[in-house]
Amino acid sequence: MARLCSLFSGSSGNSVWISGGDARILVDAGKNARTIELALRGIGEDLRAVDAILVTHEHTDHTAALDVLARRYRIPIYANEATLARIRPTLGAVDEERLRALPTGGSAEVKGLRFASFPVPHDSVECVGYAIETDDARISIFTDTGHVPDELLARVSGSDLVFLEANHDVHMLRMGPYPYYLKQRILGPNGHLSNNACAEAVRFLLDNGTQRFVLGHLSQENNLPHLAYETVRQALAACGAEAGADYDLDVAPRDAAGDVHEL
Repeated sequence: MARLCSLFSGSSGNSVWISGGDARILVDAGKNARTIELALRGIGEDLRAVDAILVTHEHTDHTAALDVLARRYRIPIYANEATLARIRPTLGAVDEERLRALPTGGSAEVKGLRFASFPVPHDSVECVGYAIETDDARISIFTDTGHVPDELLARVSGSDLVFLEANHDVHMLRMGPYPYYLKQRILGPNGHLSNNACAEAVRFLLDNGTQRFVLGHLSQENNLPHLAYETVRQALAACGAEAGADYDLDVAPRDAAGDVHEL
């Protein structure tokens, strides 16, 4: 059985826990180690049992705890070379053996849990998402993406569960307090995914076999959980798909662990 739980997801920090077989991994570690430890304890898990951390990109809301987790807990960190180069100066005296270079498009395995990265369009040095497989299930994770190109959709199609970004409502963002340059960055092709764009991606993925979705990385200022959920639900309802019958849809909390999804 594979299990997934978002420990927290948003601009203030991101981390997703996944287990399969004997393996336990984190995708990103964007709050302090104590917060991650408590979140794991809340779902009956132990930070000391984590076998690897997969890093999507170098932004602090995805990397804040890497230094402590690599040094104190001796957890290996996987990332592409460009991302490793950016985060190395923040890691202090971490044993180089803990840093595992995984080229974008490459794959690796930890205790029978297989994972491969794929490129994601975002304004970082080399952002990636991950496809994670056990003998029972395939999970795909991609957040921090300005748009969803066809090749990304093709890469994650057929996953049993997809965790993807629903960052902002376009109207809330345009009318909100952010400065113009930041609004343009978020709206740009390498920024963040809107609720409507997320809904389009979910619609395609549902048509191609995925039935379980978790929406993540919601903006505190420019989105609301029920708004993200309803935007996607209504887009799927327009195609005749009913939540709870044809698909399962969840929204990851910003600052707390969400539901544990079992596949």
